Amino acid sequence: MLNNSWYTINGYFSEDEGAKLQELSKGKVCLEIGSYCGKSSVCMGLVCQQLYCIDTFKADTSGQDQANGFTTLDEFIKNIVGLPIKYFIGKSEDVLPTIDLEFDLVFIDGMHDYDSVMTDIYLSYPKLKSNGIMTFHDYGPYGFESVTNAIDNFFGKENILGPIRGFAWSIKK
Repeated sequence: MLNNSWYTINGYFSEDEGAKLQELSKGKVCLEIGSYCGKSSVCMGLVCQQLYCIDTFKADTSGQDQANGFTTLDEFIKNIVGLPIKYFIGKSEDVLPTIDLEFDLVFIDGMHDYDSVMTDIYLSYPKLKSNGIMTFHDYGPYGFESVTNAIDNFFGKENILGPIRGFAWSIKK
C-alpha cells in the first residue's frame, strides 16, 4: 500500500511516480541525487531501509537554478524528521567520491542539463549493487529532452523501463 504522507510536500513528483518509487525502494538501501524540499526523499524514506540524499539545497522555486545561500535546506530537514535519511550538502561530483557504500537503488533527479545527468550516472552507477536499480525523474515525453538523451545514451533506450509519466528505471546488468 502506498504511504502518501509525502503528497503535500513542495516538489514536482506525481502520485503514480511515487507509488512506483516506493515499490522499487521498499526495504532497500537507496541513494537520491537531487532532493529539493524532500518530496521524493520522504516518499522513499517511508519504506526504505536507509536513504542517503545529496543536494546543494540552493535551488530556486524551479528546482533548476542555483541561488545564493541555502533555499530549501530548512524545509528539507523539517520534512525528513524521524525517517531513516542521511543527507549530504554539495554537488554530486564532490560528495559521491566520499561515500564508500553500495546501493540497491539510485534515484537521479538533480540538475537537468545533459552534462550534469551524465556526471550523476557515471559517478553513481559504480556504487549500484549487482542487479540494483537505477531510477530517474523527468524522463521521456513528460520530462526534459536533455535528461532523456543522457539516460538513453548511457543505457540504450531499449533498456529503460517505464516511464510512468516522467519516472523511468533500468536494472543494472
